[in-house]
Amino acid sequence: MSGRGARLAPLADRAAGTAGLVLAYLRLLGPATVADVAGFLGTSATELRAVWPAAELTEVRVDGRRAWLPTDRLDALRGAEPLDGVRLLPTGDPFLQARDRDVLVPDRAHQRELWRMLGNPGALLVDGEISGTWRARQSGRGRLDLTVAPFTRLSARAGERIEAEAETVRLARGASAVTVRVESA
Repeated sequence: MSGRGARLAPLADRAAGTAGLVLAYLRLLGPATVADVAGFLGTSATELRAVWPAAELTEVRVDGRRAWLPTDRLDALRGAEPLDGVRLLPTGDPFLQARDRDVLVPDRAHQRELWRMLGNPGALLVDGEISGTWRARQSGRGRLDLTVAPFTRLSARAGERIEAEAETVRLARGASAVTVRVESA
């Protein structure tokens, strides 16, 4: 097709549907600040404020900061029970894509361990808190070697739960055996 059939659209149309993306992000990873959502969407907070769906959101406080949550999720937030257990979240897990990294992992050194320029590890989740990193290496004959690097000393119960979670990873990867090594904090 030649350039004669091309038309330019008004700039305002570029933001069409952005409110839906904001709501989806906040339902999955909220509450969050405008800057958190803007960072995830690859835009600026200033640009995002122009299409911010304020009528569908409720302001809440997270660590003293203003954050937002879809109003229809407010009861779920208020009624949330503390989490119990251990999960080994893979590198691409949506929970790790949130932009409020200071809330998820307050210590900057731990943030650098988890979110690297290249080759991110998975995250060790203990009772709902990111408590370390993990890596898996598949070796010959279907063997899986899993290394866990906790940020702080783990309880014996958490250690047992890591072993059980490692078995889930083994099954998901189709390995014949799994070995777990927990590094000292």
